[in-house]
Amino acid sequence: KKPEMKLNVPETLKVLLVDDWEGVTKNNQLITLPRTPNVLQLLDEYRAYVLANASSLQLREPQTLLPTIVAGLQTYFDRALGANLLYRFERPQYAEIRRQYVTGPNVVVGQEKEMSSIYGAEHLLRMLDGGEFDDGPRVCGARARLHERAAGVGVPGAFTSTCNAHIPGYINAYDQFKAKGINDIYVVAVNDVFVVQAWKEHLAASGTPIHFLSDDTGAFVGSMGLLFDPTPMLGSPRSKRFVLVVEGHEITHVAVEPDPTKVTVTGADAVLPLL
Repeated sequence: KKPEMKLNVPETLKVLLVDDWEGVTKNNQLITLPRTPNVLQLLDEYRAYVLANASSLQLREPQTLLPTIVAGLQTYFDRALGANLLYRFERPQYAEIRRQYVTGPNVVVGQEKEMSSIYGAEHLLRMLDGGEFDDGPRVCGARARLHERAAGVGVPGAFTSTCNAHIPGYINAYDQFKAKGINDIYVVAVNDVFVVQAWKEHLAASGTPIHFLSDDTGAFVGSMGLLFDPTPMLGSPRSKRFVLVVEGHEITHVAVEPDPTKVTVTGADAVLPLL
């Protein structure tokens, strides 16, 4: 198991992370580069803040330890950016930035720039996320955040006939849900992320604002008591067919199909009148 460190991330930073994700994945917005302040400047501000408040922060030997910590954060950022901190949509921009400042014919040897002198707060903040960034479906728990009102739909299996008929109702009715204040709809399947990605592309070849989440181990659905065992047909525990509506931090509506092979109380047409 990889070493882990749990951080208490302020809500304001969580909101910025989600806004950053939506700007890239929903609106195809690239962050203008170079950034001011850049990562180097932000880390220098952090160093100055800690030194100025060392006594109240109860830190031991900040003059000795802090340079090592800041240098480590910068080095990690420079090494991790291309591997873990970019969405696919940003990679052509990253390649162009590297040609311009690192590898291109006009770059003088010895004057190459580190990415920490070009990228800024948005990408530095992604280091808190802890996972690789992708424009496709998310693994449950990786980045999903519910807005004030949202809907979640659980399905037994991607590409199964009933699920293929179930989810297009939500895709086609998304604007109707949005008009009623539901900006985010999450489809959760107990399949691996690659299957869920392929299923999303199968159902919405032209794209959809609906989020598809891979609960690959069933941990998320299982925590709500919504797993069942269809071993003879699907080979492993799967999600029951359910829908829930969330408002703020409260679940205001839950419906679970008594027969997961049918869509009655969980269809889009059944949920819309309840909003």
